[in-house]
Amino acid sequence: MKSRRAVDVPAELLFCWDAFWSVFSGLCFFDLLALVADSEYGWHSRICTDDEFLGVMASRPEAQVAMRARFLFIIAKLAELGDTLFIVLKKRQLIVLHYWHHVTVLLFCWQIAYAQPEGGDGTYFALMNAFVHMVMYGYYALTAQFKSVRKVCGPAAHVPPRGLPRCRQPCPGYRHP
Repeated sequence: MKSRRAVDVPAELLFCWDAFWSVFSGLCFFDLLALVADSEYGWHSRICTDDEFLGVMASRPEAQVAMRARFLFIIAKLAELGDTLFIVLKKRQLIVLHYWHHVTVLLFCWQIAYAQPEGGDGTYFALMNAFVHMVMYGYYALTAQFKSVRKVCGPAAHVPPRGLPRCRQPCPGYRHP
């Protein structure tokens, strides 16, 4: 692989990929949010037992929509590994956070689907992850199509100007190498 050139992935393909996942994640988020926000049971029941999906509310239309959204969220995690393929094809370095995120999310989705489907924490996990992915993929879609977005919203836009004090030591006892 080292001897091969980086593949030039067209910006249009990246835009379509990222826009699709942003919209998909947004639909999952709002379908799940509708059920969570309208719960009649309280925090313990929502998080520990998931009564909305498996209990008396399972026949409600909102619960059916949310169950479908949770199912689609879980199976989409495998397809989202396509991000890794794009990074590898472009010969960019995969960071530890990328590995950590995909491994932990796949394991948690397995736990939601097979090991402990009655736990309501899976609904909240899917809700949170779908929201983050909606925003993240939306940003990626915009930067794939409009490079100037990175200057406004990218990491460099949030660096304090020279002269302002910066945090050089993130935690006591830590020394920067």
